[in-house]
Amino acid sequence: MAILDGNPLTPFPVNGLMPTEDTQASAFIKKYPEYDGRNTVVAVLDTGIDPMAENLQASILLCPRSSVSGIALVTTDGKPKIIDMIDCTGAGDVSMSKPKTAAVADNGTITVTGLSGRTLTLSKDWKNPSSEFRLGMKFLYDLLPSDGIRPTLVSERRKSFMKKHQAILDNVERELAKFNEEHPKESDLSEADQAKRDDIIARKKSLNELVKEYVDRGPVLDCISFHDGENWRAVVDTTTDGDLRDLPLMTDYSKEHQVTHLLKRFEFYYSVNFYDDGDVLSIVTVVGSHSTHVAGIIGAHDPNDSAMNGVAPGAQLISLKIGDNRVSSLETGPALTRASNAIIKHKADLANMSFGESAATPNHGFWVSLLKKYVIRTHRCIFVSSAGNEGPAFSTVGAPGGTTEDVIGVGAYVGHAQMEAEYALMEPVPETMFTWSSRGPSPVGYRGVDIYAPGSAITSYPRYTKQKYIRINGTSMSSPNLCGCLALLISGMKAKGLQYSPYSIRSAITNTSKPIGDPINVGFVQVDNAWSYLNKYGVPVESGPEKSLATAINDQDVAYKISITEGGISQVGGVYMRSLEECSFTQTRTVTITPKFLMDPDADYDVDVNGTNGQSQHLSELSFDKRIVIVTTQSWIKAPDFFHLNAKAKTFNMQVNPKDLEVGSLHYGEIRGFDSSNPDRGPLFTIPVTVLKPEVPGSSCAVTYNSDFYPGKIFRKFIQVPESATIAHIKITNYNSQESTPAAFYIFGNQIHPQRRHNYSSFRYRTGFSSGSSGSGEGLVEVKNFIIKVTGGMPLDLAVAQFWSEVGNHTLEVKVVFDGVSVLSASKSNNGESPIFIDGHSASSRLDLQSLIRRIPRASISAKLTTNRHHVFPKKVETSPLNERDVIPNGTRLYELVLTYQITATNPGAKVTLIFSPCDNYLYDSWFEGKMIQVYDANKKIIAAQTIYPKQIILPKKGDYTVHVQVRHSSMTELEKLRSSPLFVDTDLDKPLVLPIRPSFNRVFTNSGAKSDFSIEKGAIVPVFVSSLLQNPLPKDIKAGDLYIGNVSVLDNRYRDPNNFTLYWLAPANGGGIGATNEKEATVSSVASSSGDLKKLPEDSSSSTESKDELQELENKVNDLKIDTITKIKDEKVQKSIIDQLNKSLKKDSESYLRFLKQQMAVLDKNTQVDPLASSDGNEAKPNNGILNVEVAPELIKLAEKAIESASKADTHIPTKIKELGLKSQTPQVKEEIKKLEERQSIINTALVHKCRALVLLANSGKDATSSIASSSKSNIDLLEETLAKLKVSLGANSGDLPIHYIESALSQLKGQNGSALLQLNKWLASRPLNNSNKSRYNDVWDKRVDLLKALDWKCWVDYFNETKIFERPSSFRQF
Repeated sequence: MAILDGNPLTPFPVNGLMPTEDTQASAFIKKYPEYDGRNTVVAVLDTGIDPMAENLQASILLCPRSSVSGIALVTTDGKPKIIDMIDCTGAGDVSMSKPKTAAVADNGTITVTGLSGRTLTLSKDWKNPSSEFRLGMKFLYDLLPSDGIRPTLVSERRKSFMKKHQAILDNVERELAKFNEEHPKESDLSEADQAKRDDIIARKKSLNELVKEYVDRGPVLDCISFHDGENWRAVVDTTTDGDLRDLPLMTDYSKEHQVTHLLKRFEFYYSVNFYDDGDVLSIVTVVGSHSTHVAGIIGAHDPNDSAMNGVAPGAQLISLKIGDNRVSSLETGPALTRASNAIIKHKADLANMSFGESAATPNHGFWVSLLKKYVIRTHRCIFVSSAGNEGPAFSTVGAPGGTTEDVIGVGAYVGHAQMEAEYALMEPVPETMFTWSSRGPSPVGYRGVDIYAPGSAITSYPRYTKQKYIRINGTSMSSPNLCGCLALLISGMKAKGLQYSPYSIRSAITNTSKPIGDPINVGFVQVDNAWSYLNKYGVPVESGPEKSLATAINDQDVAYKISITEGGISQVGGVYMRSLEECSFTQTRTVTITPKFLMDPDADYDVDVNGTNGQSQHLSELSFDKRIVIVTTQSWIKAPDFFHLNAKAKTFNMQVNPKDLEVGSLHYGEIRGFDSSNPDRGPLFTIPVTVLKPEVPGSSCAVTYNSDFYPGKIFRKFIQVPESATIAHIKITNYNSQESTPAAFYIFGNQIHPQRRHNYSSFRYRTGFSSGSSGSGEGLVEVKNFIIKVTGGMPLDLAVAQFWSEVGNHTLEVKVVFDGVSVLSASKSNNGESPIFIDGHSASSRLDLQSLIRRIPRASISAKLTTNRHHVFPKKVETSPLNERDVIPNGTRLYELVLTYQITATNPGAKVTLIFSPCDNYLYDSWFEGKMIQVYDANKKIIAAQTIYPKQIILPKKGDYTVHVQVRHSSMTELEKLRSSPLFVDTDLDKPLVLPIRPSFNRVFTNSGAKSDFSIEKGAIVPVFVSSLLQNPLPKDIKAGDLYIGNVSVLDNRYRDPNNFTLYWLAPANGGGIGATNEKEATVSSVASSSGDLKKLPEDSSSSTESKDELQELENKVNDLKIDTITKIKDEKVQKSIIDQLNKSLKKDSESYLRFLKQQMAVLDKNTQVDPLASSDGNEAKPNNGILNVEVAPELIKLAEKAIESASKADTHIPTKIKELGLKSQTPQVKEEIKKLEERQSIINTALVHKCRALVLLANSGKDATSSIASSSKSNIDLLEETLAKLKVSLGANSGDLPIHYIESALSQLKGQNGSALLQLNKWLASRPLNNSNKSRYNDVWDKRVDLLKALDWKCWVDYFNETKIFERPSSFRQF
């Protein structure tokens, strides 16, 4: 600590801001200032680089009228810093329309209507030989990162909108207060005054309801493009005012390096690219801040302050955005493939990828194969990737960095320079690997981490964050640090004309690294040492195999594939022994060594007519011949002393004897193969051998350890979990003998399951101990308890670590007690890995509980179901080739399979998880290139998107949803296999469904004696019976045969957390539990209220068809046909003739006559689903066009009256009669009678609707309706109110699909009560589902509401709904 005493202050340790001293990078540049990364190109696969970030500025900033605001900084040798910016994800894509011609006004103004509906004014100065333009649009929020800008904009826009909303609400409140002041006694209000008051209150309620709907969708940006004769050009309306004349014209970034503001106030920029001959405009923005920091570490260049330079300030960069805006910046398969193509196109020397996920099958997968074969082996790009941040346990490396051969995986290290400059520590701590840095080996035995590099830096950050520089740590930072170091080496190799390759560079850095005490012998990068190595063993480019038909090959350009075979199963990697069985005996493995040769990137082996390309490769491999000396680094590893190797794979046997190795610990050794003619160069290949020998707990099934801790100390133990254990209780006690500083600790562990991700069964806790310090307050003993789930019979890797920067010493006791209950279902042991399956068709299912470890004095059990799973099959299947962007590096076109599914939400806000099992949870280890799911409502509005990870989504409204599943592959044959794949839909139940548990089989049926607390003796079996006799029937929206998912919980009351076992329960076929009454037979059908066609009924149930005269039967059938076709006839005269014929021939008391009346009403008023006030606008009064018109309204009223009278003649109150019949025995005759009555009631309801609609039109037109209604002298509005009241009574509680909302709203409008009208429509929109069948009606109501808002002069709400309409009701589904 510096103390001000008159002496100069200690200078700031600037060398630690960008740590380059420990890696020898700074010393290297001092020696060779021109080898600072110049002439190297580094691709950055990440979230996208901010092109105007500090020290990364590499673009021409365009401002209004395309003027240049400034030329950005360049590399140390004067080249552009960022040579290309590509959105590989497609999230910024804009589909451009077919060419259109703009309108030219008399004054020369050029305009065109944009897809947003705005009028766009174009510049006369634009060079457009064709005079044709393409149009597109993009939602601004789709282009923004989730951090910073979007939340700020949403907050500000909401605040601004709510200010306008509040002004309207205040006016309404004042109007209501004034009314109440003028009318102090509510009881004295006249009918008109009461209506006025009700309307004011309705307006207030409507405003309060509207504000609940407010969701800021953000501005819509119009896009316009054209071809200027040389390039495609685009303008994006970032001002959203439609005037494009002052906005800059943009072309592909790689051509002119243009960027401009997307949001000027946030210093947020964009560039563009074009694809598919202008069909697609790609707007390129960053999806986050991560990539800019990564790029700053690699190659930032500050000509005025070298301390802020990146590791290789002379390097050029390519920004490859692989983080997709649509899926929370997760990388996707298509993005990775497109990034690979960009690497090859730009001939990138290096690529850095500080992204990754865990993988179930290391070194396998669609993109991983492309990466190894084309990017690395053929085009010789050195690919560097982060190892992961999930340490400190072993085998926690991610893909691709820690699991893929030929990719250099980088771990994170912290040195003193970093600590001083970046972390503000009060006391020095030892240099070390960062505690959280992932460790190897990979599950198949690779070392996982190839090299360590500094894992933190203070460097460039995006301008939109308001921070020029920031410190971030992670292997995401160590990877670009190493990448920068390699850029220095390649810069020097190019300058000296030395040949290099991914293999030679990797060999150089690993053979010259500095030991840092890593358990598996991974070192820290040393640039100067590696440079010496490369110079010593390098080969001039002129003698390389690409210049001639070589007779020799550079040994450094060969790598070696190591395959280990055991029991007939071979895998690429190393030897990795973890199980108790294999660590108990000497193990023999077969090793296969296969040389891997680089391919000629300019050679086309598929078109090699004269064999020239193949001959060059053949001669190179023919010359390869090695006499190898084999050395083992540990005495417990045996291998042959000598080995001859040529271009073909060769094998030898090796042995590992772990019997005498210490239990509970890691043991590491290597088999190294040296070229006998050049042993000083280091091993040609290294076979890692890792033994994690588990300690077996004693009879108590518990182990106890004591260890002293200091900053960075990691205590590790490898423990064999007892076969029957399901949980481990970890108790950590802090015994400090003296006062100590509080410290943070990681408690981490995992169990590696074959072909499972390493985090499948891992746990990680961060906790703190403060005993002995001012933070504890009392005593020197502190205890922390953790309960974790374990799998019996497998080893547990346990790590307890004091965080690297936490000072102070601590003494901890770590006690691990294994415990748990096994559930034996169907004679199969269930330890948590295998789910419990219960068939709901059985009365009960027996589960046997057992504890083989110790007696459990008090336990309890419960079973509940929380999720329903059902499946849907695709409604539509499409396969098609993709466009020019979507090829694999050898030019093979990719194909897409798009499966369309329909799902329905039965409740608003339904929480669902969509599972597509052929592709879920696989990315780097996937068999396919890419998979994405997009969910839309019935209006095609995008609801959610997800890629490889199923996630819970919320379906906002009750209704129908479309799900598109896209799978991509280079083989159509592979995609065709998925054509019939089901989509599984998991839906959260509103509340858990509890399955009763009984102590005996008999009590399942007596429904008594719930299983209460009980004890389980060691080794004894305690049976319980899970009942399917549910006290309540299943929810009605769950289909019979659906699968329910939940858990069986067994709680040992000594612990806080229960043992949870996954439970699958198959719902019984009758949907209500064993013994439940068949709901379909027991429930009386509700009163029909559909306005659809009435089905044909028998003419007279008391008479038999056989007794009718054949001629009469034929006549009836002809009449039925005529009735059915009335509304379909377009010729008015023919239609009238048929109506006249039927009027004469039909019996007035027959069911056919009722159907005839219904069809006659439909002729005059066919579409009852539209607003009657809007239905006749601009239409002539033709009775056969089916559009209700005021001229035919009186006739419609007469028909409705006649239908009501005829339908209700036999039974004055049909619903009462139906209810009475429902209480009788449901014989076929009774059911038929109920059906007949329901359809009569439907006729009455439909007739009342038609009558109301006709009255609405008459009242609106001022014409009198009394002539149409006998014995009536009431006004149209009074008649409408009376008829509407009858309709509501007739409908009862359920209006079905009848459009009474329009009638209620129209009535309120006619009475001058727009507030009440609006309230009715708001209620309808909030309560009704949005289905494929009713979306037209739903949208009509939506539009009608906007009309009412205009009438109320609520401008902010009118603008809001007009602006959001384009989002709520897009013309097409969002593309992938």
